[in-house]
Amino acid sequence: MKARELDRFCGLAYCERTFDCADLVALVQRELYGKEIALPGRTARERAPVATAQRALSGEIAYGITEAEAGDGDVVLMHSDTMHLGVLFVIAGERWVLHAFANVGYTALQRVSELRQLGVRIEGYYRCV
Repeated sequence: MKARELDRFCGLAYCERTFDCADLVALVQRELYGKEIALPGRTARERAPVATAQRALSGEIAYGITEAEAGDGDVVLMHSDTMHLGVLFVIAGERWVLHAFANVGYTALQRVSELRQLGVRIEGYYRCV
């Protein structure tokens, strides 16, 4: 994947009520990979974000894979203050994650190696069905 191909997904405004990290994952899966993902409803995501993310990623919309298997388009489950989702891309041999982060306020493409500096740790990798 080339970073230029992801430009249209960068800089989109984050809004917890209308466009959060899960919505970005669904958008990217649909537009780049032709996969329609049935996300848990926004109310469920707001009330129980951890349980909802884990349930959705344990077979309903995706299945777990190893870090070594993870590549372009796979979902990255992260944790900071809350559970957080992004989409993995390998650009020029380096791993990047595209995510909509509330603290930043918009979607951004960021090196996986820089996530720890932001207090974000990767919990796992998933491939959408």
